[in-house]
Amino acid sequence: MKWLNGNRMRLFLVVIMAVFVLGGGQAKADFTFSERVNLGPVVNSPYDDMDPFIATDGLSLYFASWRPGGYGNSDIWVTTKQTSERNPEGYWGPPENLGAFINSGYRECLPSITADGLILVFSSKRPGGLGGYDIWISTRPTKESPWEPPTNLGSLINSEGPEFCGCISPDGCSLYYSIAVSFSATNPVFYGGDIYVTTRATRESPWDVPVKMEIMPSRQGSGNWGPNISADGLALFFDSDYADVSLFPDIWLATRTHNDSGWGTPILLGPEINTQDGEQKPSISADGSTLYWCSGRLAYDTWDLWQSTITPIVDFNVDGNIDTSDMVMLIDGWDSDNTLYDIGPMPWGDGVVDVEDLIVFMKYWEQENVPVNSQDN
Repeated sequence: MKWLNGNRMRLFLVVIMAVFVLGGGQAKADFTFSERVNLGPVVNSPYDDMDPFIATDGLSLYFASWRPGGYGNSDIWVTTKQTSERNPEGYWGPPENLGAFINSGYRECLPSITADGLILVFSSKRPGGLGGYDIWISTRPTKESPWEPPTNLGSLINSEGPEFCGCISPDGCSLYYSIAVSFSATNPVFYGGDIYVTTRATRESPWDVPVKMEIMPSRQGSGNWGPNISADGLALFFDSDYADVSLFPDIWLATRTHNDSGWGTPILLGPEINTQDGEQKPSISADGSTLYWCSGRLAYDTWDLWQSTITPIVDFNVDGNIDTSDMVMLIDGWDSDNTLYDIGPMPWGDGVVDVEDLIVFMKYWEQENVPVNSQDN
């Protein structure tokens, strides 16, 4: 360990000195997704399992399911990850129903929860709303307390048409959601949708008037759904059928450099995530390392929950090695907004090449270059 700490310190000093003499360039950032993994028969059932939302601690996964044992139609459930010294990665335990206050004989779906676990937002067709799907909110005083009876978010956010896919930000002060733009009560089919965001100054403040997010060009018949904001507020995952790649939606990603800047052009995620079977309702972990979503793949003959890990590309020169050449390139981009080297703390970066990116780089550099036995000395 002394060898590791000493070399790390020397490398930090090299970087700090080099940033004063080297400049930066412009390039495109990238990161890779692992092969998609089905969450398996403990979490997924022979029925439709959809709408995942991963809690900030990464240990609770909320989702909607049509499985038996609930209160009728689709209910909201939660599975908890079990970890141990022998299995630090953990495994998901049997899902539990959130109970009669949250669930009803009507459809409940599309849950999201704040970082402290005290505010739950979801969609429901239960009585007491304004019509169709509405967004509801429930709170609890502690994570160990039961959820209180939910309240409808009211006419500022809900209407006679369907509002759903609500995603509340970790601090509870921003709410992203979708509104269907074409809907018939006699023929309940969604022909298109837009993503909106509403904010509030504090959790006790009222919500502001929702604003439509112009992140995807509008096209008749296409819809943008399932918004999910990253913990740092710089990445927005969502599903859309805009690209018309298949008859079903695919998952897209839009990023921005600062919380008050505009969104860049969305990119369609690759074949590791999207298929011809339809993917929707993405949810990104708080550290940006894992993406969850639901897919209509026929692994279990229904909609299932899936995941993929995200890894930043630190082999900047693409020579198959993570070495000093890559470190020199990182130094060359120091203190710039060069997205090629902006790899931390999230895979999509934070708008500047600095020590956060060096920390991420060193993690992967050490994995490839530090002898295993030297880490124990």
